Order: sequence, then structure tokens, then C-alpha cells
Amino acid sequence: MGGGLGSASAQSSIYYGEIDETLRAELMQWSTHYWDRVDTGNKAKVGDFAFSNAALNNPLFNPVRAVRPTLEQVNLVSASDCDGMAALQPGWGNTAIADAFRDAMKHWKISTDSAADPSGTATHVGLISGSGVGWTSQGNLIISDKLPWSPVSGTNAAPTAATSISSSTQAAINKLITVGSIIASASAGTSEAQSLITGEESHATRFERGVRETLAGGGWQGDTWRVDAVFGVFGSLPLVGVMFGDAYVLLDSTNGNIDGPFALTSVLSPDSLLAAHSQVYSSGSAVEFYSGPGCATTVAARWRNTFCMFCTVPPITWTPPPPGMAYFCFTTGQQSDGSIGCTCERHGTLVYGTPPVTYRVREVCDCGTGAATPCATGWVALPPTPPCTVPPCPTQYWY
Repeated sequence: MGGGLGSASAQSSIYYGEIDETLRAELMQWSTHYWDRVDTGNKAKVGDFAFSNAALNNPLFNPVRAVRPTLEQVNLVSASDCDGMAALQPGWGNTAIADAFRDAMKHWKISTDSAADPSGTATHVGLISGSGVGWTSQGNLIISDKLPWSPVSGTNAAPTAATSISSSTQAAINKLITVGSIIASASAGTSEAQSLITGEESHATRFERGVRETLAGGGWQGDTWRVDAVFGVFGSLPLVGVMFGDAYVLLDSTNGNIDGPFALTSVLSPDSLLAAHSQVYSSGSAVEFYSGPGCATTVAARWRNTFCMFCTVPPITWTPPPPGMAYFCFTTGQQSDGSIGCTCERHGTLVYGTPPVTYRVREVCDCGTGAATPCATGWVALPPTPPCTVPPCPTQYWY
């Protein structure tokens, strides 16, 4: 784990996994609401649930991914799996992973199979032995009861500051610095944890919309995205990133604080924004970042070739092109073999999750041509001849 718990307060220790039976029962109750929504589509009514410790009904306490580090340790989930936990829909696709999360969250039970996975089971037995919790065996299955959940682990990387940004980017950042706290205050509302069981629009979702509206109002080009900084066991700070053409920044959706600008290739860094939450975050302790579809990430949003591993991708709404056209093509320069680079794209969106979140989508056709063949630039009705006859056009998703 990157750094110890240091002088974490009593309140912070709850975020790092120290709970009593009252809180465990409430976490299981929250999880019952959550999985009822996932499995049946039923949503909890507003006011049906709240943690008895009022300090936990805030934007940074979120049980949705709390058991994941433990499930990774015993090989029930891979670190590379996109879990989709914060944007699930009824009928989640991967039964084995869904069952592992469901059993742990609703019943506080973890099961490993010694025949199918001796290594994961050995780790499971070691965790049981070190905790003194109850366990049973059913054939090859080892089933633990009330096993303490592990915190996220690792070392927090240092970010890379942007060395040079345009005056337009600087003006946009200055505006966000000025109005960030105002947007956060105006967005006050439902926490992520409550949003996941009631379907209400969360504080962070409203904050991201406010950031987008601020950028649009000033005429600045900046793409926003959501990423959660997960720490301890139950800690999760919802962040909003803004990607400009020459740098990106991160904003704390709870208070409007801003960090950056960072180089486009910089790793994500939690330290500055989490420092303002010292009452719950232990300085230097490990942080994992998770994108909207639930993929562990270390970098800012970018175009990716998959949306989520264990979900059904919803229909894409393509932006209507001019009549009779399909794709927009542009020259991408002369290649090393002397050919002319040509790319044709179309753009759209998809809506996913409850409450719904809109994601940008594009289809990119690599239409490389011979040296003597010009690129058909502008709007075209693919497949044009030239440059594309059977275009390879993978779909990509921005998150």
C-alpha cells in the first residue's frame, strides 16, 4: 500500500475499513437496494435509506466498489476487468463476477474453488487465518463469513505539469478557478451512493454539466469526463476532468477545487485535491482511479476501443450528416512508405447507466491510399472509390 494510514482520524478509519456490526448491517441493506436495482430495475424511494452515522451520507463515502480489492486478491476479479459497478443496468452480462460482487456485498460472503483456482483459494485461506473470521467448506468451495475487506493498494505516481498552454486554455482554466466553488454549491444534492440506489441525478453529474455549460458559455473547447479517485475501502472522490487541446485539469466535484494544468500524457494524481479532505483521507495512502464504465485507469480520458467488458453496449445515436453523406474525411499526412494518410470518421453518442450518462462515440476508418491517389476530403458517402472500398472502421468510446 502506498503510504501508511498515518494519523488518520476515527472518522477516517471507517473509510479505511474499520466498521462495527451496525454499519455492516447498513452496508448490507444498502447493497440489497443496489442489487435489486441491478437485477430487477427497481429503485429505492428517496428517503428509504440513509446511514445512521450522518457523516457517512456524503459524496466521499461510497460502498459500490469497496470489496473489489479483496475480490482481486482471491482471483475472482482481474485488475484489468471493467466492472461497470457505478453504471450497471439490469441484466449485467458476466454472471461469475456479478455473483462474486453480489454475495460479498449483500451477504458478506466470499467463495473460492480450490479445484478451479488453487492460488486464489490459498490467498483466501490466508486472509481468513489472519482475521479469525468464520468459514465453511462445501466440497471444493471455501466460504468466508464477514472477512474484513482490503483497502486499495499501490503507489501514487507524480503528475507531469503542462509546460506550455495557449492563452485560450489559460483563460478557460482561470474561469473554472473563479466559478468552481459556485458550480459545486449550485450542484449540491444526491451523493453517488444514494444516486446508485434511487436513480436520482448525483451531485457530481450536475457539477459536470455546470462545467460544460461554463466552457460553452465562454466559447472554450474542452471535453469533460468523470473519474473516481478510490481510497481505503469505502472512500471515493468523484472528479471531473477537462481535456483541452494542450493540457487537462481535474476538478473536485464536491467543492470546485481545481488541479493542473497537466500534460496530456500525465498520469492522474489525487494528492492535491484529496488534501482538502484530510478528515477522511489519510495523506499518502494509495488511490485507484476508475473511469465511468468502471475501468481502472492511470491516465486522462481518451478514445478507447472497448466500452465496458461486462455489459451490453446500448444503441449508438450517430450525429446526422448532410443529406446523402456518411463520413467526414481528412488527410493525415504522407506516410513513411510514400502513401497518403486518409482518415474518415463519424461521431455520435450513447446513453448508459442509471441515472443515464451520455458518452461520446466515434467510428474511425483508416483509408490509407497509394501515393498517386488523393484523399477524398470533406463529407463523403462511404465507401468512396477512392479511397475506401471496404473500410476497417472500429468504434471507439471517449472516457
